[in-house]
Amino acid sequence: MSWLLCICLIYFGFGWEKAEATETPPVYVISDFVATLKSTPQAIAETVTQAQRLDPVVILEDGKWCLVSLPRQHNYQGYIEKKSLIAWQAPAGKPYVAAVGVVSLYDKPGGVFVISVPLAAPLTVVGEKDNYYIVATYQGNLYAYKKELRSIDNKPVLAKDIISLAKEYLGVSYLWGGVSPFGFDCSGFIWAVMASFGYYLPRDAGPQYYYEKFLNVEKNKLIPGDLVFFSTYKTGPSHVGIYLGKNEFINAAGSKGVSIASLNNSYYKSRYLGARRMPFVKQ
Repeated sequence: MSWLLCICLIYFGFGWEKAEATETPPVYVISDFVATLKSTPQAIAETVTQAQRLDPVVILEDGKWCLVSLPRQHNYQGYIEKKSLIAWQAPAGKPYVAAVGVVSLYDKPGGVFVISVPLAAPLTVVGEKDNYYIVATYQGNLYAYKKELRSIDNKPVLAKDIISLAKEYLGVSYLWGGVSPFGFDCSGFIWAVMASFGYYLPRDAGPQYYYEKFLNVEKNKLIPGDLVFFSTYKTGPSHVGIYLGKNEFINAAGSKGVSIASLNNSYYKSRYLGARRMPFVKQ
């Protein structure tokens, strides 16, 4: 083969497929304080869940309404308006979560309020100064009080700490699909409480009940911190609460919101399904 032919083959690409330029798709996060996901792409559709500001999403179908999945909710899917999302990727840093109902973020220590995030929102800490953590956001690095954040370190959680946090939200209204201190449904309450300790459970009562990492517990062996399940408005697990001890549990109930109920109550006694123990919860 002559040198001229070789040059022609290289120049014109004979015998090779042209390399296509590839673009990395943008990464999106929730930009609303709390965003609502719907069952179909319309505002009047049933709410399926919510997501917190800075929550990462995976866009499955793009458009004015996007079908997305939520990695922190075990890839739970729903439709959300594109205006509730913003293209942004967190830099390298340490993973934290919001440990209180509302965490305010400031432009500098003791400075001007910029944005806030709700309980269990994911946060990336990139530094610290005095009593503040420096948190990366789509509005630049901001400052949050250290005492309001909790690091995700996969350490065991004490049942008493879970119960103490759950009780802080007594009286919060019930909201179908809710996962925030402004309204919880039963499984959303469990999800948010545990997410605020850095443990992301399945989103709904059914998947929580069948989650392979949980241990089955007999009713006479319940200990504080166990999850108790009930079959209420449909067959199978449809309601869940956190066992407190002495036959009591805390739950987000449709009629009373976050409240304490008794396993001896005739309604719950007749609908009791079973219990699960989270192996990372210790006494």
